[in-house]
Amino acid sequence: MSIEVVGPEKYLYQDEVCVELALRFWDADDVECIAEPLGGEDGELRVNLDGIRFELELQVKGASAPSEMVTLPKLAEYLAHFPGHEHQNFLLERLLANPNKLAVLICAQRAGDQAAKYAKPRSWKGERHRKDHILVREAKALLAELDKVEVHNSAAGGLKGPREAHLRTFAKTTDHKTLREALSRLILLEQWTGDDVRHFLNRSLRGRGIADDRLDDVRSRLVTALQAAKTLRRDAYPAFREIIHAATHHTVAPASYVPRGNEPTWVRTLSDRRVLLLSGPPRCGKSDAACWVAAQLEQLGYTSLKFGDLSTAERWLLEPGRNSKVAVLDDPLGTASGNEPSPEAALRRLDGLIKSLPPEKRLVVSQSQEPLLAATRAKRLSDVVTGSLHWEDLGLLTHEFLKGVWKH
Repeated sequence: MSIEVVGPEKYLYQDEVCVELALRFWDADDVECIAEPLGGEDGELRVNLDGIRFELELQVKGASAPSEMVTLPKLAEYLAHFPGHEHQNFLLERLLANPNKLAVLICAQRAGDQAAKYAKPRSWKGERHRKDHILVREAKALLAELDKVEVHNSAAGGLKGPREAHLRTFAKTTDHKTLREALSRLILLEQWTGDDVRHFLNRSLRGRGIADDRLDDVRSRLVTALQAAKTLRRDAYPAFREIIHAATHHTVAPASYVPRGNEPTWVRTLSDRRVLLLSGPPRCGKSDAACWVAAQLEQLGYTSLKFGDLSTAERWLLEPGRNSKVAVLDDPLGTASGNEPSPEAALRRLDGLIKSLPPEKRLVVSQSQEPLLAATRAKRLSDVVTGSLHWEDLGLLTHEFLKGVWKH
């Protein structure tokens, strides 16, 4: 594939690069993504790295020709980029002035030998170079190239002379040792073609739980959100989170549900005790009630799944991680034969799961009462205790509930 990026593809490439890099910091706190900020480059990320708030200025460069390479003169030209209508405060100058700033250059082309000193691997996620990574002679060589940069008339208008004069003054007066530290915060990401960026972005979305058949749609939505935020000059990251949440959100809520009046109490029980046990005769609405209660926790950030198998639900709830989860376990004694030697064994395993449930996990169990009574040899549901908890009896149907079911 040619790495030449021109026309509308150039802007799509730029936007997809910004989205891809933004998603790399998904798990960080208080990430912001600003497209084409005033006085900045193509994009800016604000993110906490090692407890320090950093600004990452993103400059995206597609190759104008397949054979083009990022040479040291080309690198100096990139760093000599001025804000619109200004003749000072160019990119390298901003990098030098702010120790909490990174300049990130993303290029479709390959880096030449001298520019490669600033390159980071494709897995880059905010790492800086060591402060002694750039040698004094290398800093001098970059300043020498900066001193030769010619500002194009088409871009600068009447600012060509003042800008070039400012570059010459900067190149001649900047301390090499001070510049070395700033250049440890210059990051070059090379050979990022359009196909590469989409591959990286798809991989990131898969890691967030996006199915393959949704990748193109979600990627398009993210780019559209970035473009809208660019127009309004606002942070795009909240929109990114909403789009990905919507694409991965699996609700266990029943399609329709007739309330019984007990639901607020059940939700409090689930919140306080981590477990809610529902039972009753067949077809009394246990499964729908369990799913409805679990779905209330989805609004609090819980991930919900429904299981018909005790061992699978147990693995999901007890796997490592601090994510908030709520499992709906439907009829675990009735489906125990494939995984447990008997309903009694399944009940003992359920008792153990309840007692070992981590603080951030929740479990709702709906179980027909006949297998439960048989496994415990109890005469009444009120006599059954599992994991130190009593079972809620959904077989006690009120007139109002029955009228609601009939109307529904």
